[in-house]
Amino acid sequence: MDTLCPLAYGSGRPDLAVMYLKLTLILLAIITIPIAVGWWHSQYILQTLVSPNIAVLISKYLRVSLLGLPGHAGFETGKRFLQAQGIFNAPIYLLCCTVPVNVALHWWLVYQQQCGFIGAPISAALSDTMLGAGLLAYVIYFQIGRTKLQSRSVIRVGPHWWKLLRLALPGSITVLAKYLTFELLTVGAGKIDDISLAAQSLLNATVAIAFQLSFAVATSVTLRVATLMGQKRPGRTKLQIRVAFATITVVGLLNMVLLITLRFWISRQLSTSVEVQTLVVRTMPICAIMQIFYATAEWSNGVMNGLQMQQTAGILSLICHYTVRLSLGRFPSYI
Repeated sequence: MDTLCPLAYGSGRPDLAVMYLKLTLILLAIITIPIAVGWWHSQYILQTLVSPNIAVLISKYLRVSLLGLPGHAGFETGKRFLQAQGIFNAPIYLLCCTVPVNVALHWWLVYQQQCGFIGAPISAALSDTMLGAGLLAYVIYFQIGRTKLQSRSVIRVGPHWWKLLRLALPGSITVLAKYLTFELLTVGAGKIDDISLAAQSLLNATVAIAFQLSFAVATSVTLRVATLMGQKRPGRTKLQIRVAFATITVVGLLNMVLLITLRFWISRQLSTSVEVQTLVVRTMPICAIMQIFYATAEWSNGVMNGLQMQQTAGILSLICHYTVRLSLGRFPSYI
């Protein structure tokens, strides 16, 4: 949707954007079925990886979390539909309203109703449902209903189904490749010792927060490039790409400076262990320098998504993550 909806609006075909919204909702509903089956029976899979007691707790958490999947899918789909039109405030306002509700639900279910562990996924599922229902209601009433937008039947749009799948599958591979390597590196750190595992977890969390700035710029790059391509304005597209590169480079440099400057404070806030703090402080400069490369990688990914080059991005992501990142992350640690 990050690619197809801006293209549709840029080319003056908002009806196509509505159709892609419907197709995406149907596709996500289909994908949810195998996810639900896997989560429901996750206990039998997890017992081979962790202790039976932990496997039971994780399985209960996942089963309750299934209730929030439709809401989460609806929120993400509606958010991208609005972003394609340059509307960013509606999802933010809805999140600002839902966050205190989520906190209140956690407190009420976990402590007041004494639901304990299971109260957390219940409150998260309810919050996701509120987000999805609220944003889709806004989209249907204000964006589709008031503007009288109509789209073709989803049954008679075979080529558009293929176009959506052709972009969605490589995009999913890109995201899965990135996050799976993070998890594999964490597992590898756990095989060294507990201190390395703790430091790796803290560094992952810190880098993930800093990464959100680059990701936000990359998302805007995708939307702008796709919109300008739909308007058939190659000159403006090239200019937008250059401006985005300069912007995201500044963001990467800012992240680097902040992580290096605040590394002592971050380590003290996230851990009370002196050994973990020392390892985090020693490793943080490397993670900080990598923020520049993370930023430029996200820029290239955003540009390729806007140009409908998800397949190329997926192949490059697999090569870089599994031949370069894992190799550099695994072998030097045992030297």
